[in-house]
Amino acid sequence: MTVCIAAIYNNGGVVAVSDKMLSTTDATFEPDGDCKKIFRLFKTIHALNAGHVGLQAEIMQSMAIPLISIHNQNPQKEFTVVELADLYVEHYNQAKRQRINNSIFAQYNLDLDLFLARQKEFADIFTRDLMDQVARFQMPETATIIAGVDKSAGVLEPHIYCIKGGYDISVECCDAVGYATIGSGARLAEAQFMQANFTRHFELPKALFLSYLAKRHAEKAPGVGKETEMFLFGPDPDSIQGLQSVLDYKKLDEMHNEIVSQTAAKTDQMYVKTIEFLLNKVPERPRKFS
Repeated sequence: MTVCIAAIYNNGGVVAVSDKMLSTTDATFEPDGDCKKIFRLFKTIHALNAGHVGLQAEIMQSMAIPLISIHNQNPQKEFTVVELADLYVEHYNQAKRQRINNSIFAQYNLDLDLFLARQKEFADIFTRDLMDQVARFQMPETATIIAGVDKSAGVLEPHIYCIKGGYDISVECCDAVGYATIGSGARLAEAQFMQANFTRHFELPKALFLSYLAKRHAEKAPGVGKETEMFLFGPDPDSIQGLQSVLDYKKLDEMHNEIVSQTAAKTDQMYVKTIEFLLNKVPERPRKFS
């Protein structure tokens, strides 16, 4: 129940936008003040999180431990976006395994590894029942965008990966389309990019305003918050800039509302023209069939 958006601009950096809506197992709420939905993983690489806030916080904390350790041992170590996407998947799977152990195997004084090692000792029906429970085990729904700038291709350039979890976990590279949207408002936000024929070569002002329009359009979806947070990642190393201090969100609201009102007026005009065009060409009411 949220929306997060990442879009590449000028083939050099990333615009990130999110609402402030948070979701737990049985509640959705939008807190006052700051909301931790965008996490810095490494220099210009960040995670935008949607879905179950507790599970996402657990994964972020779990990822931080090896990242801090690696940095302390080798401060010059450079990470790539795909490496951190893979690391997210690794820690997601760790969290899933722990939940499977707790909910399925712990009652038999087992864990998954011990069960697999000893499964020949158990009756077939017992083994099939436990493996069926494992296969049907569902994690809370989550979606994460890992986005930022790295030198994985030999030059400093932006990358975006989208990771979705639930029954299974999937990873998608979004570099070609140049943007990713997640959360309950993802479809509406994506429609805005598709309508604009977006590419990763859009200049910053155009990509930024389009991302803002996409977020506002996504507010029509259930559970998407009205508050907005916007950031820039890159292209310079160690750079992240929150845009709340440099952008007048009220002005952006006015520009958005002007577009909406003009679109509605134009639609009404076309509706009247359609009525005139169809006059006496089609029946006013559908024919009744016996």
